[in-house]
Order: sequence, then structure tokens, then C-alpha cells
Amino acid sequence: MARSTVIVTLYKGTAEGKAAENPKQSETFIYGPTEHGYLSADVPVNTTKQLKYDAGTGRIVQASTPSSFYIGLNYKFGDIYTRYYNRSDFWNGFSAKFLVQASSTPFASYGLGLAYQFKWFDVFVARVNTAPAANVAGGGRTLSTIYGVSFNSTHAANWISGGK
Repeated sequence: MARSTVIVTLYKGTAEGKAAENPKQSETFIYGPTEHGYLSADVPVNTTKQLKYDAGTGRIVQASTPSSFYIGLNYKFGDIYTRYYNRSDFWNGFSAKFLVQASSTPFASYGLGLAYQFKWFDVFVARVNTAPAANVAGGGRTLSTIYGVSFNSTHAANWISGGK
């Protein structure tokens, strides 16, 4: 079964029985089976100066194009189109993720993580396995923990293309 979006818009009628031009209320309904899988662009964050609040969208966004980021393959325990704010639904806001570095050698750094969707942003923590830089002799892979913010996959496409 496919998922569909229905937008219902109500207009206040005029004395002549015609609908006014400005809608009184609009509501969006999403019908269909629950969806759990999605892609993300995951940016490790070391300082809050890397982020800013976008008043237009009401979301936390990156302050500038990140120098490196990960592509995440995610499984959300709840539905990806639903935001869970009640205590009874709290666990549905979590996602498990597999991360690979967005680079010409993606498996130079990869890992597993856990994310949570808040009202204004999504955060994650992940354990990543990273290969040494090419110019480091005799170095082995290292395990580290990273923390950061997740964005939708459109951000990744813009970062890779340079915003074109």
C-alpha cells in the first residue's frame, strides 16, 4: 500500500455563498503504512558555534558548510512523519543509524549510532571506526565517540554540490 498526503483547506464563506480568497484553516493528513527508514546527513559538532537557529524554518541548522560529515542509513522506531512529544510515545522518537563518511573513501570512517528527534533538531551519538590518515605510517584504525546533529539528505546533496 502506498503512502499519500491529503491537504484539507477550509474557507470562510461570504454572504453570497462564495468562498473567501484567504483560507481560514489548512490541515495536512498523511495516510498509509508506517515508514521507518530514511537517510540523513550527520554532522559531528564540537562547539555550539557550528550551529544557528533559522527563524524561517524554526529549526537548528549548520552555521556553514561542514568540512566533513557522515551519510546515515536510519531506522526510526516510530513513524518518520510523526514527531513524538508525549512521555508515552518517547521511545518512538529514537532511531538506530549506520554511518559512513561522505568522502571518496567512505569506509575510511564508519560506525553505528543512536539518534533522537526533538522539536527543533535531531541529535545523535555514534561510535565510529576511523582509518589513519594516508600519511601516517603504521597506524591502526581507531575507535572514537562522536556527537552531533542530523539533517535531512537534501543538506548532504547541497554540501556535495557546493549549493548549486
